[in-house]
Amino acid sequence: MADRDCSSGALLGAFLLGGMVGAAIALLTAPRPGRETREKIGEWADGAREKTREKVHQFAQEAGERVRTYGRETADRIKEVTHSAREKLRRGGGAAGDEGEGEGAGLPDQA
Repeated sequence: MADRDCSSGALLGAFLLGGMVGAAIALLTAPRPGRETREKIGEWADGAREKTREKVHQFAQEAGERVRTYGRETADRIKEVTHSAREKLRRGGGAAGDEGEGEGAGLPDQA
């Protein structure tokens, strides 16, 4: 799903960039006096800047929430695995690594 989100974001970004370039070309080629064209470009740039700020802010909020959610889920999963491992060790009397005593006990032999 992360790949799908990433490609959707890239597609949206490319679409917006293409739209902005097309709008700029349309403004530059319109039959208007230079001053009026510059004013229109300035207005368009201000609007584009504000929309970009809004989108970046929205994206940052959504990304932050996803990170917090994944962090909570990961922490919960770690707690579950740790608890499960402790329970198995208690039931087995510590047999999970008691294959021998001393250094390297419970590790596979190295060739």
